[in-house]
Amino acid sequence: MQLGRYPGRCRPAKLGDKPTVELSLHCDSNHNSKCIGSLLLKEVLYVLRGWEPGTDSGVNSDLDKVGAKTVLAAMAVDETGPGSGLTLKRFYERAVFEQAGRLKRVGYKFGRC
Repeated sequence: MQLGRYPGRCRPAKLGDKPTVELSLHCDSNHNSKCIGSLLLKEVLYVLRGWEPGTDSGVNSDLDKVGAKTVLAAMAVDETGPGSGLTLKRFYERAVFEQAGRLKRVGYKFGRC
């Protein structure tokens, strides 16, 4: 398995944004619905925030040294996909993320904007 560069600092040039990281998880489509994404997200959040998905409480304050106070989940929604592309959104919402905004026509997925 190859790990990418995420999570990365959000707008790293701005010191005020230092406690914010942007997360983008990618899983091979042959491995969807096998809990791999959930396990990966759980581990990433544990390291970044020191808390378990589905809870509001910290589990390891020593991991707060990473400095991530806010984790942004970035995703490209494919409206032609299963569940009108909102399956991924619901995945993040189950892990206590909430939608704070939506950027339209930003980025490409499957050759489309």
